[in-house]
Amino acid sequence: METYSRIAIKVGSNVLTRPDGRLDLTRMSALVDQIAELRRMDKEVILISSGAVAAGKGEMKECTGLDAVSARQLFSAVGQIKLMNRYDKFFGGYGLRCGQVLTMKESFSTRRHYLNQKQCMEVMLEHGIVPVVNENDTVSVTALIVAGGSIICQLLINASNRKRQESENEKTKSLIVYRLDQLEHKQDKYNHLQERVFKLERMSAVTDEEIRVVNHRIADLEHINSEKK
Repeated sequence: METYSRIAIKVGSNVLTRPDGRLDLTRMSALVDQIAELRRMDKEVILISSGAVAAGKGEMKECTGLDAVSARQLFSAVGQIKLMNRYDKFFGGYGLRCGQVLTMKESFSTRRHYLNQKQCMEVMLEHGIVPVVNENDTVSVTALIVAGGSIICQLLINASNRKRQESENEKTKSLIVYRLDQLEHKQDKYNHLQERVFKLERMSAVTDEEIRVVNHRIADLEHINSEKK
């Protein structure tokens, strides 16, 4: 079985954040527990971690009037310190130290920049420090583009959902109108039937009265005839 002496662990925002968008400290603690176990096994670990924006959002509870990109920059700037303080406390519980490495896409644009970052992490690993690598969202063009793209996608999704809802509402409205028309038609037929029944009842009442009159006259005639005899 192949073994490794150096391990890179990547955790995204979905792993480190709660449904309300703030840091999930329980998961952070569990993550550090596992990294500490790897360090106990003499494994070098590089942690690539998101979560700065979530940490900043938890601190800036009342922050309004900012567009999504500006808010992301603000949350990231505040959250980087908060995130690293959390990691520092969790690793410190195991007697381990960690250090922050902020990077951007441009940091890998030339070999010189790449080697500078590589040398920084090599020195940290040699001294038993766990590098915590994160993209610098405060100035990273890539992150801002992703944020903007996410906003546009969400707007498109919302527009599509709204259009579909409007279409469904129109169908429901048409169905309601159709059912009302059917009910009105049935009501008209019922009213007409009631009217006919009423007329028949009146005709029946008149017929009964005429029969009673005829019977009465017959009885009178029979009485007169009996007296003559």
